[in-house]
Amino acid sequence: MKKYILLLFLGIACTLNAQKIEINVTHTHQDKSNWCVAAATKCVLDYYKKLNNQGKKISQCEIMEWVRTVSNGFGLSGCCSPDPPSPFVHPCDKEGVLLGYDNEKGSAKGIL
Repeated sequence: MKKYILLLFLGIACTLNAQKIEINVTHTHQDKSNWCVAAATKCVLDYYKKLNNQGKKISQCEIMEWVRTVSNGFGLSGCCSPDPPSPFVHPCDKEGVLLGYDNEKGSAKGIL
């Protein structure tokens, strides 16, 4: 009898945990080739409806501009400037640290 009660309990517990959970996160296209940190951070900021000082959604270039200022290693050009003519690359098209295990200021964790 105990075995059947245990099986019934496990069956109910597994059924409850196996439910499909969806959250309404919009797809965000990565603006520059190395801006996965900015795109991932923008998804989270958009989900929580965080806005900039002008009351608009925070853009990826604003996120990367913040990363540039806190990490101080991206150069002098602004991240919201237009792309330079080919064959040059955008000065802020740099890789970032996505997870921030070491609490990097420029990681998605540090940005959020």
